[in-house]
Amino acid sequence: MATLELIIILTLVNSYLVTVFLLEKKTSHEGPFILPDVYVWFHEEEDDHLQRASIFDVVRLLFGVYKYDSPTKILTVRNRSWLAELWTCPICLSFWMSLVVCLLTGNLNPVTVLGVAGGSALCVNVVKS
Repeated sequence: MATLELIIILTLVNSYLVTVFLLEKKTSHEGPFILPDVYVWFHEEEDDHLQRASIFDVVRLLFGVYKYDSPTKILTVRNRSWLAELWTCPICLSFWMSLVVCLLTGNLNPVTVLGVAGGSALCVNVVKS
Protein backbone atom coordinates (compact mmCIF):
# COMPACT_ATOMS: atom_id res chain seq x y z
CA MET A 1 0.00 0.00 0.00
CA ALA A 2 1.33 3.43 -0.87
CA THR A 3 2.49 5.64 1.97
CA LEU A 4 -0.08 8.38 1.36
CA GLU A 5 -3.01 5.92 1.36
CA LEU A 6 -1.68 4.31 4.53
CA ILE A 7 -1.30 7.70 6.23
CA ILE A 8 -4.88 8.64 5.34
CA ILE A 9 -6.33 5.36 6.63
CA LEU A 10 -4.30 5.44 9.84
CA THR A 11 -5.17 9.12 10.36
CA LEU A 12 -8.88 8.31 10.29
CA VAL A 13 -8.42 5.44 12.75
CA ASN A 14 -6.22 7.53 15.03
CA SER A 15 -8.59 10.53 14.89
CA TYR A 16 -11.46 8.37 16.08
CA LEU A 17 -9.38 6.92 18.92
CA VAL A 18 -8.16 10.34 20.04
CA THR A 19 -11.72 11.72 19.98
CA VAL A 20 -12.93 8.82 22.12
CA PHE A 21 -10.07 8.93 24.64
CA LEU A 22 -9.79 12.73 24.97
CA LEU A 23 -10.51 13.73 28.58
CA GLU A 24 -13.10 16.50 28.70
CA LYS A 25 -16.13 17.64 30.65
CA LYS A 26 -19.41 16.62 29.10
CA THR A 27 -22.76 18.22 29.89
CA SER A 28 -24.74 15.14 28.90
CA HIS A 29 -22.95 11.84 29.01
CA GLU A 30 -25.29 9.03 27.99
CA GLY A 31 -24.93 6.06 25.68
CA PRO A 32 -24.19 2.36 25.48
CA PHE A 33 -20.68 2.68 26.95
CA ILE A 34 -21.72 4.31 30.24
CA LEU A 35 -20.89 2.46 33.47
CA PRO A 36 -23.73 2.20 35.99
CA ASP A 37 -23.18 3.97 39.33
CA VAL A 38 -19.60 5.12 38.50
CA TYR A 39 -18.83 8.83 38.20
CA VAL A 40 -15.93 11.07 37.17
CA TRP A 41 -15.27 14.13 39.31
CA PHE A 42 -13.40 17.13 37.91
CA HIS A 43 -12.32 18.89 41.11
CA GLU A 44 -11.07 22.36 40.24
CA GLU A 45 -10.80 25.55 42.24
CA GLU A 46 -13.28 27.54 40.19
CA ASP A 47 -15.63 24.77 39.06
CA ASP A 48 -16.49 21.26 40.21
CA HIS A 49 -18.07 18.93 37.69
CA LEU A 50 -19.49 15.43 38.13
CA GLN A 51 -20.36 13.23 35.15
CA ARG A 52 -21.07 9.58 34.54
CA ALA A 53 -18.11 7.38 33.66
CA SER A 54 -17.73 5.36 30.47
CA ILE A 55 -15.66 2.30 29.62
CA PHE A 56 -13.04 4.63 28.13
CA ASP A 57 -12.54 6.10 31.60
CA VAL A 58 -11.38 2.64 32.72
CA VAL A 59 -8.50 2.90 30.22
CA ARG A 60 -7.57 6.31 31.61
CA LEU A 61 -7.76 4.86 35.14
CA LEU A 62 -5.22 2.19 34.14
CA PHE A 63 -2.87 4.96 32.97
CA GLY A 64 -3.14 6.79 36.31
CA VAL A 65 -5.24 9.76 35.24
CA TYR A 66 -7.75 9.16 38.05
CA LYS A 67 -7.78 8.30 41.73
CA TYR A 68 -10.47 5.68 42.44
CA ASP A 69 -12.53 5.87 45.61
CA SER A 70 -13.92 2.38 46.07
CA PRO A 71 -16.86 2.96 48.47
CA THR A 72 -18.33 5.88 46.53
CA LYS A 73 -17.31 4.64 43.05
CA ILE A 74 -15.98 8.06 42.05
CA LEU A 75 -13.01 8.58 39.75
CA THR A 76 -11.30 11.85 40.68
CA VAL A 77 -9.18 13.53 38.00
CA ARG A 78 -5.61 14.18 39.14
CA ASN A 79 -5.43 17.82 38.03
CA ARG A 80 -1.75 18.37 38.72
CA SER A 81 -0.64 15.18 36.98
CA TRP A 82 1.22 15.34 33.65
CA LEU A 83 -0.84 12.32 32.61
CA ALA A 84 -4.06 14.27 33.01
CA GLU A 85 -2.55 17.06 30.92
CA LEU A 86 -1.61 14.54 28.22
CA TRP A 87 -5.17 13.21 27.99
CA THR A 88 -6.67 16.71 27.68
CA CYS A 89 -4.34 17.93 24.91
CA PRO A 90 -5.50 16.79 21.43
CA ILE A 91 -2.07 17.37 19.87
CA CYS A 92 -0.14 15.43 22.52
CA LEU A 93 -2.65 12.59 22.57
CA SER A 94 -2.65 12.44 18.76
CA PHE A 95 1.12 12.01 18.71
CA TRP A 96 1.25 9.25 21.33
CA MET A 97 -1.77 7.43 19.90
CA SER A 98 -0.22 7.61 16.42
CA LEU A 99 2.85 5.84 17.77
CA VAL A 100 0.65 3.09 19.18
CA VAL A 101 -1.43 2.79 15.99
CA CYS A 102 1.65 2.69 13.75
CA LEU A 103 3.37 0.21 16.05
CA LEU A 104 0.35 -2.11 15.96
CA THR A 105 0.26 -1.98 12.17
CA GLY A 106 4.03 -2.54 11.94
CA ASN A 107 4.69 0.81 10.29
CA LEU A 108 7.22 2.83 12.25
CA ASN A 109 8.42 4.90 9.35
CA PRO A 110 8.92 8.42 10.80
CA VAL A 111 7.10 10.02 7.86
CA THR A 112 4.08 7.80 8.48
CA VAL A 113 4.05 8.41 12.24
CA LEU A 114 4.35 12.19 11.91
CA GLY A 115 1.83 12.28 9.07
CA VAL A 116 -0.69 10.32 11.11
CA ALA A 117 -0.06 12.46 14.21
CA GLY A 118 -0.40 15.75 12.34
CA GLY A 119 -3.42 14.65 10.34
CA SER A 120 -5.29 13.30 13.33
CA ALA A 121 -4.48 16.37 15.47
CA LEU A 122 -5.90 18.54 12.71
CA CYS A 123 -9.02 16.37 12.36
CA VAL A 124 -9.67 16.31 16.12
CA ASN A 125 -9.23 20.08 16.44
CA VAL A 126 -11.63 20.66 13.54
CA VAL A 127 -14.24 18.32 15.06
CA LYS A 128 -13.91 19.86 18.55
CA SER A 129 -14.20 23.46 17.33
